[in-house]
Amino acid sequence: MFPILVASDIHGDFLALKRLFRIAENLKCTQFLFAGDLGLGYSESMVEILKNREITFLPVLGNCDSPWDFSEAFLSQPPMFQVRKYENREIFITHGHRFQTPEQTGNILPPSSIIIQGHTHVPNLEEKRGYYFLNPGSASRPRGKYEASYALIFEDKILIKLLDSGKKIKTLNMKEPKL
Repeated sequence: MFPILVASDIHGDFLALKRLFRIAENLKCTQFLFAGDLGLGYSESMVEILKNREITFLPVLGNCDSPWDFSEAFLSQPPMFQVRKYENREIFITHGHRFQTPEQTGNILPPSSIIIQGHTHVPNLEEKRGYYFLNPGSASRPRGKYEASYALIFEDKILIKLLDSGKKIKTLNMKEPKL
């Protein structure tokens, strides 16, 4: 089930999306989780990438996404959040403009769950109260002192890497989830 690629806030950047799919394919990622603001617009290039992908792509709706854009890429309108189970770990994914935590959506997740959100364009990775909080940053429009970034989730760790160089900028080792 691992690794999983996580990205956010592409805002219509065809080259960033293409590079992320290439990374996911090269690493044999099982999933590509997208935390909103894809920004398909009328980009035929982006639609082609999404139509011809070989990896499962699971987006959530961001504040800059148009629900209608997804139908062109044969995707249904993404939800505002998703909860997925990967082996023994729960993953909550949202864009972050409306919900920041599972509790705000009525979901109670067990400790050792991963909570993913985008929206800020700033990469962040931390453990709080037994939960792992991940913001992969922006793959095309980073803010602050960071460059374009994305994240990888493995069974035992989470990495945030720079898109251009592949350099790791944040790493967090995770504890085995309690069953």
